[in-house]
Amino acid sequence: MKRLSLVLGCCVAISGCAIKDLTQTPYSVRNPLIQGKLKEGGANPTADAEGTTMLQDTAERWIETYRGVLGAQSDSDRKRALYKFVDSGMTYSGLLCEDYFLTMKYTQAHRGFYQKEINLVSGLTSSLMGLAEASAGSIAATGALFSFSNASFDAYNDAFVFSADLNSLESLVRAKQYQQEVIILRKLHAANEALPPDAILTLDQAVRELDGYTFTCTRGGITALLNETVLNKTANVKVATAAKSESNAAPVILESAPDDSTSEQLKSFVIDSKGE
Repeated sequence: MKRLSLVLGCCVAISGCAIKDLTQTPYSVRNPLIQGKLKEGGANPTADAEGTTMLQDTAERWIETYRGVLGAQSDSDRKRALYKFVDSGMTYSGLLCEDYFLTMKYTQAHRGFYQKEINLVSGLTSSLMGLAEASAGSIAATGALFSFSNASFDAYNDAFVFSADLNSLESLVRAKQYQQEVIILRKLHAANEALPPDAILTLDQAVRELDGYTFTCTRGGITALLNETVLNKTANVKVATAAKSESNAAPVILESAPDDSTSEQLKSFVIDSKGE
């Protein structure tokens, strides 16, 4: 009977993992600009392979604009080609950034689910082994194995996942990239007499601007942005605290209260003033 309970418990645990796909809610709506697929035979396709995603097609279009800059003959053609190259590059970089955060949030949610499942299975297994009168050493070894698996998830999250909330972090990155986009577009539309770094005149300058824009969404860029935000927040708090301290009026200390004779003199002065 005890062995039967152990077998039934294992079957329940395995079947619970098996039906997960049947009851799983989609994590998020698929972004058609990233995961949408093109079909062969469309108008002016940039890729010949059927099933190309929109993200891959955006990369192909960006490469075409790069070739357009190289093939530009006149200054006006080069300026238009540079604008298309930078514009499509920021679009492609933005989609890559969004896909990066979607992947992080999706995998983090699944790791959290599996980690909780391991804890549940660990408790169930230990209970069933106790009912089956397993040795204390076997129960301890099984618990150590599940504890190691649980700690492995924590170690992975500490090494590869940001400790901050990913949704807030994505909003912070988007806000920073929007500021960069405004500056870059201003340089592209600068007057003809403007010179670098206030203008983008060559392909290499455009590549450097795109590199700085893309860096914001890399791991190093996100870490630097987090540190900068924390430092700015700390500095703002210090300034606000100092300003509040300076605005507080110093307490007035009355060394001696006026006596009755002083009060009478004030009253008589007011009466005399009215009489005049």
